[in-house]
Amino acid sequence: HPELLDWLACELRCNGWSQRYLHRLLLTSASYRQSARCDDRRRSSDPTNIWLSRMSRVRLPAEAIRDQALAVAGLLVDERGGPSVRIPQPPGIWEAVAFPGSNPERYAADGGAAIHRRSLYTFWKRTAPPPLLTTLDAPSREQCVVERQVTTTPLQVLALWNDEGMREAARSFGERIRAADDDDAARVGFAFRTLLQRAPDDAEVAACRELLLQDDGCALLATTLFSLDESHHRN
Repeated sequence: HPELLDWLACELRCNGWSQRYLHRLLLTSASYRQSARCDDRRRSSDPTNIWLSRMSRVRLPAEAIRDQALAVAGLLVDERGGPSVRIPQPPGIWEAVAFPGSNPERYAADGGAAIHRRSLYTFWKRTAPPPLLTTLDAPSREQCVVERQVTTTPLQVLALWNDEGMREAARSFGERIRAADDDDAARVGFAFRTLLQRAPDDAEVAACRELLLQDDGCALLATTLFSLDESHHRN
């Protein structure tokens, strides 16, 4: 859209070359704030979305998916700067690729609140990267990539269900859900509003109330919502 780019360039120049102004202008525009939901008319008139008739459906990067889970669980440590953090990983991953006597040869996760820092600060060994993040398509960092590959596989849901950090986040989010209200329908509404930023419909409330009847039902509900396609995409 060359005319749009020319107009934006003029806006940037006329407003003191302020990148903050330009970012605010873009993010508050009607085009950017559109929903990714598409009706038949828009699908037929703009099938590839070249005219920005809707928001492109974008999956969150791996780091944001983990950080989101920590945030809604009330665990995220929002501290800037500092050393890298070794988050929990399955046993034996480093040992399989390490040379005898190499440093570091064995992996030992950090303890305390440090493991709840943003994924940006995760310690990364290129030959043995964090399995959760790589399963969710984080690059291996062995080479520069201009655009991340995005895949959808059953392994991603299995990783979200079984990763130690995600299980902890589900338990903590489950405790928040339990404490939110004594009524199960209200608890479901709290969970949906907190993670998905919307209210559940009647069918979703009914299905989720069935989950709450199970042992450790609040944690099970949290795990289920974490694995929803909707929780990983910007719509």
